[in-house]
Amino acid sequence: MIAPLSGRACVAYRLFIDEAIAGQTLPWSRRAVSTGGVGFLLDGDGALALVEWSHVALDVPVDHHIEPGGSRPSKAQQALLVAHALPLRGDYRYLEGAVLAGDTVAVTGTALTAPDIDGELFRGYREHASDVLRLVGSQAQPLWLRSQPRPEGRLGPR
Repeated sequence: MIAPLSGRACVAYRLFIDEAIAGQTLPWSRRAVSTGGVGFLLDGDGALALVEWSHVALDVPVDHHIEPGGSRPSKAQQALLVAHALPLRGDYRYLEGAVLAGDTVAVTGTALTAPDIDGELFRGYREHASDVLRLVGSQAQPLWLRSQPRPEGRLGPR
């Protein structure tokens, strides 16, 4: 999937849109928050697990931002404003955090095993079907996905 602000390939993102409020104690008002993601394979020391993207609480550090510059919003920014039913006029800042391939993550939640009957997830990995570890969330018990901050300056592939 593509992160909506930065255009980076990712498995999950979190986006915030804040509006500048003149004369207020807090200079920013949060106007929109959106989160998106797709299921992915997690590789930990050679052990694989399928992280299913359903009922996920995402904790990812902001690693891309655009501050208001007085110029007209870009087409991508306009699309985000329209998608969140926000007026095109206003001083907005955009904040995004994304989980990129190769990032270090921690996942907390329910782990289930299910047979990989067709061998599709790990084709060529073995000669007979085995169980696949699936990390899943529910409305009552969401899956928690936390991304570690990347070294300074590394935003990943675009």
